[in-house]
Amino acid sequence: MNILVMDRPLRILLVDDSDDDILLIKNAFKKCDRLSIIDAVNDGQEALNYLKQIGEYSEAERPDMLLLDINMPVIGGFEVLEHLSKHDDFMSLPVVMLTTSDNEDDVTNSYKLGACSYIRKPDTFSDMKGITEKFENYWCSTVKIP
Repeated sequence: MNILVMDRPLRILLVDDSDDDILLIKNAFKKCDRLSIIDAVNDGQEALNYLKQIGEYSEAERPDMLLLDINMPVIGGFEVLEHLSKHDDFMSLPVVMLTTSDNEDDVTNSYKLGACSYIRKPDTFSDMKGITEKFENYWCSTVKIP
């Protein structure tokens, strides 16, 4: 039996520099009832501005979670993780790395810097849909997040 941990859809900020990947991920997440990507930004600087409600993001709602790519222009995923780990306001924000890299050093570094999960981006929509279904079950029915 699934127990709904959250009484509303999980709000997610997607941080990825690939418009194609953003579209694929958003479309896969649309198939899930309890997941909602509320916004997507293209680099780590935009993500930090969003989280700190700076500039065009002054009215942004705090997401429940970040989906974060590693290799991005301006500020990359590792730098975002470092920044978040140094600020009490963001230490409880779950960060899931969603990236094309399967490099073991990237996996290890992600966890050392505070990521709570590491998922390699699949190549097909079907595979991405499968991941989002498991993601929804875990994050919306199994664990409790702040």
